[in-house]
Amino acid sequence: MVLFSADGQEDKLKAFIAEKPAHGKVKVCNFVRDFIKGSFMAPHVNYVVNDQGKAIFVQLSVQEWENFLAEHNRLKSLLLFKERLSTAFKEIRQIQRGEKQGTTLEEFLNEL
Repeated sequence: MVLFSADGQEDKLKAFIAEKPAHGKVKVCNFVRDFIKGSFMAPHVNYVVNDQGKAIFVQLSVQEWENFLAEHNRLKSLLLFKERLSTAFKEIRQIQRGEKQGTTLEEFLNEL
């Protein structure tokens, strides 16, 4: 079954999500939930093909390109935040195990 394609097969994705497995539970990732709710709209894509019919370029409208860039930048920021948060928690565990020396609040404030 095709779940998503550039030519707008959103109905197949919605039908797939509507089907419940035998155990009666469906877990949906954020992408799928946002797609179903309509906050992620599939861009209208034109493909430029070579003489053999192989797609070599994709064309988007300027608005769709700007939307793509904005979403890409949002996701990059979110990923960076998650990476930094993960590093912070690892550092906390190291401090708790005595593997790393922590900084007191007073020392931190004196650094500012």
